[in-house]
Amino acid sequence: MELENVSVKNILHNINLNIVKGEILGLGGLVGMGQTTLLKTIFGVRKIDSGSIILRNKKFHNISPACSIKEGVYYVSSDRGGEMLFLPRSVKENISIATLLDYKTILGLDQKKEKKIVDSKIKEFNIAVSNMQQEAQFLSGGNQQKVILARWLINKPELFLLNEPTQGIDVGTKEDIYNDLRALADEGIALVVVLSDMIELLGLCDRIAVMYEGTIIKVFPNKEATEERIMAAASGKQIA
Repeated sequence: MELENVSVKNILHNINLNIVKGEILGLGGLVGMGQTTLLKTIFGVRKIDSGSIILRNKKFHNISPACSIKEGVYYVSSDRGGEMLFLPRSVKENISIATLLDYKTILGLDQKKEKKIVDSKIKEFNIAVSNMQQEAQFLSGGNQQKVILARWLINKPELFLLNEPTQGIDVGTKEDIYNDLRALADEGIALVVVLSDMIELLGLCDRIAVMYEGTIIKVFPNKEATEERIMAAASGKQIA
């Protein structure tokens, strides 16, 4: 995926960015500099005022969430309970909701197939549940996040957009999540991750794009990134 001079009025200004398969690209900077809006714009929640997004050799001057999903682009909000999960529903339903049509037959849903796929994802992500009928609201924050990842990964995504994926998660489970994200990148999936924690940003990402007042002021390869250089860029200083 490539962004060409993407702007959203009063928020994003002429964003140019290349997103590479098999790479974790971090979006850093101070809070409120446009990182979340950029993720939502790529996914299609926010509309582009000017510029374009190139995806699979197709140029979009605007893109919708439905179109993004069709093209293999998925967004994971930082608000797990409010935006990403159906909390009173079961883990099985939360994982399979995005692929229900795959289980449809002339007689209804193929529940055996559905359960088999859900069970494989629970095991793959080591989701701690008593059984797949357990309600999502009773899971820990880390296991809720794993349910969200499992849901989208059934569809074999091209690009994952994640906003603060470990927010409110204990240290041990954070490590699990980061290992999962790295494994996805190793499979050739591109990931763009907003992280406010500097240590996590440096530890996880292959490149770090630092935002300042709605622009990308500097993109650091991981080997050139330091806490001091990122903070300087995040404050608006030009970095060689």
